[in-house]
Parts: sequence; structure tokens; C-alpha cells
Amino acid sequence: MNRNRSTESVVTDVLGKVKHVADQAQAHAAEARQKADEGVARLGELTHRKRDVIDARIDRAEHVVVEKIGAKHGDKVASVRRAVEWGLDRIADQRPPAHGVDDPAGGDSSPQY
Repeated sequence: MNRNRSTESVVTDVLGKVKHVADQAQAHAAEARQKADEGVARLGELTHRKRDVIDARIDRAEHVVVEKIGAKHGDKVASVRRAVEWGLDRIADQRPPAHGVDDPAGGDSSPQY
């Protein structure tokens, strides 16, 4: 009987440790999700705020590509540009909602990063 108690004790200890590790893993996973969400929100905010700079660089890149490969592939370049802009819109949509009154002039009341 002493042997059974010892086995039960070991099993109980192991199960307790497994539960502790599982709880820690869940806490770390929750923290990682929170950090990832914060990162995505920040990237969305930066993309939204810097969209004019990004668009200017896309314009320049498009110009260079058309210079190098010629205008005959302009439809493909335009297609790639639309895909990039769609992706940027999707990223910018991930920013947190602005707090406060909407600015009809298009200003940005979001926090500065």
C-alpha cells in the first residue's frame, strides 16, 4: 500500500507541475497575442499616417520600373501597384479606432508613435 501512495504522490506532483506549465504557457500565449495585436495596430497607424510618403515611393518605383522595362508592360506594373495599394489599405485598416471627435478636415487624432 505504501508503494501505491508513493505512486499516487508522484502522479499528483507530476500532474501539478504539468498544470503549472500549461498555465504558464497560456499566460505567455495571451501576452504574445496582446503584443502581436499591439504591433499590428501600430503598423496600421503608421501606414495610415505615412501613406503619402509610401505612395510617393510607390510612384517613384513605378516610374523606375516603367523606364527599365518599357511602357509595353504598363498594365502589369499597374496591376502590381493596385495589389500593393490594396495590401496597404488592409494594413491601415488594422489601426485602432480614433478616440474623440472625427475631424472633417481629415486630420488625425490618433496617438503619435
